Amino acid sequence: MIGKENYSELFGFEAKSAVEIKTLVELSKEFSTENNFILLLDNKDIVKTRAVPAYLNGLLHLNEKVMKTESLEKEILIFISNFKDIRMALEEVGAKTNEDFIVLSNSKKIFQNFINEGKINKLNELKLELDYKIASEVFSKNLI
Repeated sequence: MIGKENYSELFGFEAKSAVEIKTLVELSKEFSTENNFILLLDNKDIVKTRAVPAYLNGLLHLNEKVMKTESLEKEILIFISNFKDIRMALEEVGAKTNEDFIVLSNSKKIFQNFINEGKINKLNELKLELDYKIASEVFSKNLI
């Protein structure tokens, strides 16, 4: 089972940057690792409401070794967008402008380094909480 220590938090901010979005996307790939990610998404209500369920769903798929994609961040993308094709998912919910987007990450250190390197202005923190009592019940019952 996935340990809480490896995936204990999910950070999110509404943001903007003077750096072009394509450059930020490339930078996010440099900062992402096997276990930690940076995702840049459109600032849409669907992203805000589905971020935590998408993250938990991705963790469950990772834990059960039934991922439909090769990475946790892609699992999150397809869950939020409700598209199975990653290109369509990116088209639907991927960040399109540097003026208004959401940054998601499961690593505070990587998140902070990315924010600094990408010259990102954090506008509003998103309230993203993981209830591990509920999450562990989901994992143990093999739901989703």
